[in-house]
Amino acid sequence: MPTLRWLSNRYLRIDPRSLGLFRVLFGFVLLGDLCRRWQWLPAFYSNDGVLPNHNHLFNLRESGRVFSVYHAFSHRDEAFTAFAFTWLIYLFFTLGVATRVFTILSAFCLVSLAGRNILTNGVGDSLAIALALFAIFLPLGERFSIDALRRSFASADERDARALNDRRVTSDGDARGSLAALAILLVVGVVTLAAALQQKGATWTSGDALHYALRSDRLVTGLAQSLRDKLPAGLMSLWTKLLRGAEFVVLPLLLVPVARRYTRGLALVALGLVGLTYAAFFDLGAYGASLLAALALVVPTEMWDAAKTGTRPIRVLYDEDCGMCLWLARLLKRLDRHENVTFVGNGAVSRGDALGLPADVTPELVDRTIVVLTADGRAHVDAGALSELLRALPLLGWLGLVISLPGIRSLTRAIYQRIAAKRLDISVACGLGACGLEAPPGPDESEPAQTTSNEVAPFVKLRRALAFAVESLVVGLLFATFVAATEANNELPRRTGLGERDSLLGAASYARLIAPWGVFAPEPPMKNEVLVTVGAIRDGAELDVLTGEPPDLALASPGQHRLGPLWANYIDALRRDETAGFRQELRRYLTRGGKVADDREQTLGVTKLRTLLLVTTIPAPGAPRDTAIEEVELLDAPALPRQSPNVGRGFGHVPRLRHALTPVQ
Repeated sequence: MPTLRWLSNRYLRIDPRSLGLFRVLFGFVLLGDLCRRWQWLPAFYSNDGVLPNHNHLFNLRESGRVFSVYHAFSHRDEAFTAFAFTWLIYLFFTLGVATRVFTILSAFCLVSLAGRNILTNGVGDSLAIALALFAIFLPLGERFSIDALRRSFASADERDARALNDRRVTSDGDARGSLAALAILLVVGVVTLAAALQQKGATWTSGDALHYALRSDRLVTGLAQSLRDKLPAGLMSLWTKLLRGAEFVVLPLLLVPVARRYTRGLALVALGLVGLTYAAFFDLGAYGASLLAALALVVPTEMWDAAKTGTRPIRVLYDEDCGMCLWLARLLKRLDRHENVTFVGNGAVSRGDALGLPADVTPELVDRTIVVLTADGRAHVDAGALSELLRALPLLGWLGLVISLPGIRSLTRAIYQRIAAKRLDISVACGLGACGLEAPPGPDESEPAQTTSNEVAPFVKLRRALAFAVESLVVGLLFATFVAATEANNELPRRTGLGERDSLLGAASYARLIAPWGVFAPEPPMKNEVLVTVGAIRDGAELDVLTGEPPDLALASPGQHRLGPLWANYIDALRRDETAGFRQELRRYLTRGGKVADDREQTLGVTKLRTLLLVTTIPAPGAPRDTAIEEVELLDAPALPRQSPNVGRGFGHVPRLRHALTPVQ
């Protein structure tokens, strides 16, 4: 039993603080992903765009299994409303309100967004969906959430400074392990390992892969375009080799059960390098950002416990007769995870019980405003007190510095004094008790405390065991689906056979878990391909209807061709033979005026349209730039140019439509 408990603590549990931090970071990833889609809402999620509902469903009638609630929203205004509700769901998930409910709803929305237009699916969608599905089974709301704050307020009703200074930690929630904790870490490790195993081309071996990848304008960020010609070849080669090496070591480091403070530290460095590279330099949707959010899952309890406490000690003198002041003190106690704050009530100041106070700290001053005493013995009031308070709290120190800036300090002081003058009315309005009035009665301390037994009833044990068994079964099936999708859509050296099971592949298709983990594999693109539209509008002028700028046929403005991952994946998907039925809708959308017409909310009436892929060869390191540009008609060519089926599989790689996920033979 001790051995099983030891293994369970290391493989089936993730620290509640790590889960809470992951929820916040992943929530920002979801919000950012939705904003990226919102930019192209009419184009990809309404009937005015490249893929109306009826066209999408008609072409899918004999093909894979796809579900999306957004098929019910046809007009752009309807889609806007659906996106607004989705934004609220993501926001409540990030804040930790009814956490389990909004985790499920967030995963549902993410899957539906990917299913509404399968031609835009990419590696970022798959990774975010995988993390969201396994997150459903984890207690993400135990820390750093509104739910945790409400539970904490309900479990301890502090009424004085003595109770506020009691920092004994209660339970961090459910102590039982979960198979989902191991599964979500395996997802992160398998994704990075699968990418490394498939990046086996000559450019990865020589260290030139990132040189080529950073020069594919439709796949990179503005930061990459500004830095790619300034980085020396030696640094680029070292970066490439470190990136692939980091992808290899993440999974083994996550599985080491001993010395976790050091092995997990190395895993954080490796995963951080991978995530930061793809998030900052490549526009892969949510891929890089999801890996960065997953860093929180890697932080073990040993690292959290090793965090320094009491590094910026302060004393807070507050009005203990004010309901609002007491409530804010209780909130401050829960935010003060480093135990920097000691509370002193104004009653102790009046009685002379508070020792070590400066001479200028009088009972009248404490009754009028909050006072913060720093370690150097200085007293700070109003805006200065708020600044020192925030600087003593973890993650909020930057806000304290902002408040202390000239101008902002004066504004903060004025706002604080206005609120302090009305604290009586605010306390009464919020039901917190008024200054000088008796607060709502608490528990009768004259009665003996009820003692509770630590023994768990047999029925409760049985119920927990059944719940754990059912949850483990569901998580196991979900992980099997993840493995099946990974085997079906990646060139891996070893296989389990799950990638040939139609039932698992069907489930993966419904979840849009297409799992194309081979980013830039086996080689990055050797040619720079950008999409340019040339539309002649009524006055005879030519316009790129996707950018609103004159067509850049000379590729003189690389930033103009960064349309984002949705367009990169969509154009790649149109190269497949089975997507021919979707191309006519693209022509109709561009002829109507494309993004320019969407922004103006009126049809431009394009009289002549050319949709071009401009193709140039990316020069080898040190070689001069190739100025020859090949123009390929995207919609009128009888056969579209294709890259090698394994080149850049992380971008726009979608399963064949007739068979939702076709196993690799």
